[in-house]
Amino acid sequence: MNPRSEFAFLLEASPRTTSSSDASPNHSLPALRIPPGESYLAMREDGEPLVTTECDPSHATPLFRLAPVRIAQLQVLLLVPVDGKASRVNGSRVPEIALLKPGDQLSLDPRFQLHVALVRRPYQGTPPQELIGKQCPVCTVPFESQTTIFLCPCGTGLHDEGDDRPAEVRLECAKLASLCPGCQQPMDRKESISTVPDV
Repeated sequence: MNPRSEFAFLLEASPRTTSSSDASPNHSLPALRIPPGESYLAMREDGEPLVTTECDPSHATPLFRLAPVRIAQLQVLLLVPVDGKASRVNGSRVPEIALLKPGDQLSLDPRFQLHVALVRRPYQGTPPQELIGKQCPVCTVPFESQTTIFLCPCGTGLHDEGDDRPAEVRLECAKLASLCPGCQQPMDRKESISTVPDV
């Protein structure tokens, strides 16, 4: 997985589980971030879901093993049931192994609906070592170690030099592109949460 993006579950409680004094019909809980590597989706003793890197049944009941993986250019979340409990993905029973993408929905029980999302964190600064000498996809000028770039969460770099460079030699390719040439996602300079799969 790319360190500039990570999966998360956006939790939605069923209206039947919220109190009548709750003004909102769908009480939203905080996002559960899924770390790189293997982790577990578990249910705490108080009935709330959590993501943990340790499978400790004394603190929470593990429901699924999770692992973010990349298949070609597509980032997916591997989901393996631990206890065979009846859960559903997009309305269908969870198979022995499932690959989830942003936008998929996991129903733990009648109380919780988890929406799969991808948190994307762009970067601006000097290029990582693996991009030095490679061509910018917009202007085809190779990246140098002192160049300032915009790095999309997909790993595509674009020149993004600022006022510290003279205007006549400044490369501002990231400002020219509305979509990333690598993943075709919007060139968002802030952390964003996407529930739409990369295509």
